Amino acid sequence: MPTHARLSHPPRLDQTQYSQATREQVETSARQLLATARKGRPFTTQRGVKRIPIEINGETYGTLWEDTDLGLVGLGAHWESQGGMRVELVRDGRVIGMMWIEDAR
Repeated sequence: MPTHARLSHPPRLDQTQYSQATREQVETSARQLLATARKGRPFTTQRGVKRIPIEINGETYGTLWEDTDLGLVGLGAHWESQGGMRVELVRDGRVIGMMWIEDAR
């Protein structure tokens, strides 16, 4: 069992080498975040596109592009970026948002 699977919160980025993280480790961290996340106040971009922030303790850790229950989203592709891992949020075979695992430590 990975060490972070026993924690009540996802691992800190400075404690994990995400470039070496397995799919299982990324999914575990993402699921732990989603379990404590809530949808923030929807907003509309300057181009008229509706976005719904994904918040944990008042901090934004992702964005939904469609209004859906966070408990119903699946996890799609993931990749490492400068700021940490990016994880696609999927529902009914479509990407409906994005979540980042960076400061959610």
